[in-house]
Amino acid sequence: MNLSFRESVIWLAGYLEGEGCFHLHPTNKKKYPGLLYPKITVTATDEDVIAKVSGVTKTAYGTVKPQKKNWKPLFSCQINGPNARGWMMMIYPFMGERRQAKIKEVLAAWRD
Repeated sequence: MNLSFRESVIWLAGYLEGEGCFHLHPTNKKKYPGLLYPKITVTATDEDVIAKVSGVTKTAYGTVKPQKKNWKPLFSCQINGPNARGWMMMIYPFMGERRQAKIKEVLAAWRD
């Protein structure tokens, strides 16, 4: 099923509401000590879902090595810097109160 861009943004917001992580991440500490950038991270065992996140956001995804032998493979997509900031602002209206507060916190800290 092909979704419109708006529908894809709404789908992404719903998925990240439950599974996403919004945070500030340090840059290269040697080059830019103390500098942080916004980051969205999502990890799951379903590659098709992470591939969809990757497709919507136009970012790469990769495999994460399971911590134990009997665990399923994990797939992760990370959205960084200005791209993450843009996505945070785009999905903000569709998020719940707790996620909206976290996005506000990340963007405010990044601006400072």
